Amino acid sequence: MRKFLGRLFSNSKAHLLSVAAILQFPDDVQRQMRKANDEECESILLSQAEGRHGGPVDWRGTAEDVYAVVSPCLADAERALMPPLSGLPAQSPAQIVAALDAHLLQGPRALRALESFGDFVIVLLVPRQKLQEFDDSVGSWLA
Repeated sequence: MRKFLGRLFSNSKAHLLSVAAILQFPDDVQRQMRKANDEECESILLSQAEGRHGGPVDWRGTAEDVYAVVSPCLADAERALMPPLSGLPAQSPAQIVAALDAHLLQGPRALRALESFGDFVIVLLVPRQKLQEFDDSVGSWLA
């Protein structure tokens, strides 16, 4: 119920705009996102995030799917903190992200999953020094 109420009283794409600011997307990209409708805004966010901060994972995705999205974005030190795939239980992508984030506690970035406007979750690596701001700004959209 809390998620629903949080979304009811906020702009649908406000969380995407805050993510763009936290991840320091270029100003022109952020302006483009503000002018776009919700789905276009999300698409722009994904195009900027993929390969650098994360990307989309099907809502029925597996640990392998999460790894495929996150691995290209990891620094060597972060990669060393990740557990082997075989050690992860079959769970939802959001639960897998939470499990992986627990392994990244000593790293410079945290791992988060956001609900999307589509049939996927958005998995993102977030600078640890901006994590509280991120969590506060996306609020009810955390998966």
